[in-house]
Amino acid sequence: MVLDHTLVDPKYSGQGLGEKLIFFALDDLLAKKYKVVPRCWFVAKVIKKYPEKYLELVSLENKKLLGL
Repeated sequence: MVLDHTLVDPKYSGQGLGEKLIFFALDDLLAKKYKVVPRCWFVAKVIKKYPEKYLELVSLENKKLLGL
């Protein structure tokens, strides 16, 4: 699954909604045993922040490309 963009309405900026959205998506993909291609910088940031939970979603090739 390619995650290429995260968008939250600017009026909700700074409230953590983008991270919550990404958590929901990544948790769902974990449950379904999908792999993720994190093309969105913010998705990659969340995966880097919580590698113990989400790093398994990323293939070895994509880990190398993203420096994960």
